[in-house]
Amino acid sequence: KKGEYASARNYLNRLIDIDANNPITYYNYGNLLVDMKEYVTAKEMYKKAFELDENFTEARREYENLRDI
Repeated sequence: KKGEYASARNYLNRLIDIDANNPITYYNYGNLLVDMKEYVTAKEMYKKAFELDENFTEARREYENLRDI
């Protein structure tokens, strides 16, 4: 499973390198980080997603779910 996480993380980093303004990439990265139990960084990714798209309610909801972390 660690190998899968590392592969997914590398892929998402490449997507950010290609287009750093795609909120969906940050949202998906946040989801991956939650699965990896990296909650603080996941919260940052969700925040970035809804900063890029203020109507991205799913990202805002996930961010709020991690509010106390």
